[in-house]
Amino acid sequence: MSANTEMEEMFGNNSEWNQSTKEQVDKLTKLVNRLISLARAGETGELTLSKVDFSKIAEQSTQDFKSIMKKNDLAYQVSVREGLNVIAEKHSLTEVVNILLDNAQKYCDPHGKVRVELTKGTWSKNVIL
Repeated sequence: MSANTEMEEMFGNNSEWNQSTKEQVDKLTKLVNRLISLARAGETGELTLSKVDFSKIAEQSTQDFKSIMKKNDLAYQVSVREGLNVIAEKHSLTEVVNILLDNAQKYCDPHGKVRVELTKGTWSKNVIL
């Protein structure tokens, strides 16, 4: 897919769809690498939790899905509060967000709306997606 997209660009077809395809190929490559890492972690039983910026993860993931939502003619609203940190495994959290966004675009009603909101919980101890 990556090679085909690069060929399209070489022939002057430099559209937003080619850019989106390149981004999705990059995402899939990272996913495969993460799955390999998770499989290895599963063998050792170790999972490293640390403080991660959930806001950055949500912003990046929602940005990655912007063109897909547009392509599927879905209204896409994103509201991410900045500076929200959680204790998590960064790659796993990113995967969960990506899976939720992927499911949202797949199973949303035609011409429907996908709304993503990341905010602090009522008691400021949690983050709500």
